[in-house]
Amino acid sequence: MKQTTHVWGDKIVRRCSICQEEFRGQGNNAEPVNEGRCCDPCNHETVFTARINVMNGIMKHVEEGTINSDDADTKVVHFLKFKEEDV
Repeated sequence: MKQTTHVWGDKIVRRCSICQEEFRGQGNNAEPVNEGRCCDPCNHETVFTARINVMNGIMKHVEEGTINSDDADTKVVHFLKFKEEDV
């Protein structure tokens, strides 16, 4: 089992939606990789990078003029929003 993740009194064992390893605690929002919860190592190694890549892709389209900045704001919110129902 991997390290404890965001315990806050929660000691439930969960399975990471990315690496499938078990961890204790709340975990992290795994979007945009998938819609589940992930462990801290996957959050740091996979999710952060994916979010940066999404942002870079959106900004590239804004710079090229293929989407306007209002559409870009909507896309950023969609990919990076915190989902309260996942906690």
